[in-house]
Amino acid sequence: MIEQQYIDLFEQYRSELDRYSSEAMNSYRDAAFETFKNIGFPTSQNEDYKHSNIARAFDADLGLNLRNIPIPVNPYDAFKCDVPNLSTNLYFLINDRYYDKTSIWSFYRKVFL
Repeated sequence: MIEQQYIDLFEQYRSELDRYSSEAMNSYRDAAFETFKNIGFPTSQNEDYKHSNIARAFDADLGLNLRNIPIPVNPYDAFKCDVPNLSTNLYFLINDRYYDKTSIWSFYRKVFL
């Protein structure tokens, strides 16, 4: 059962998860963990997941960023929308983290000044 490795990881690193996460996420963590322990990953028996093998997707070792270590690149430097006359806003979710290190307004100042 692949779920057991995630249960073990959660129990081993629970304090770090809480410490480096928001209180909003932490408030739901106990109930979500109990639900996961009881039902595991969705399977083809669950209608919403008929065509997905969730357990297989989580079988790979993708690494963990439990301490919320920042990524070493600024995505605003790497990705820009340069379509003429198109107003856009860039927001980045990298792996499991929202990237908020650069203000969108500072990005616009660089582009339009």
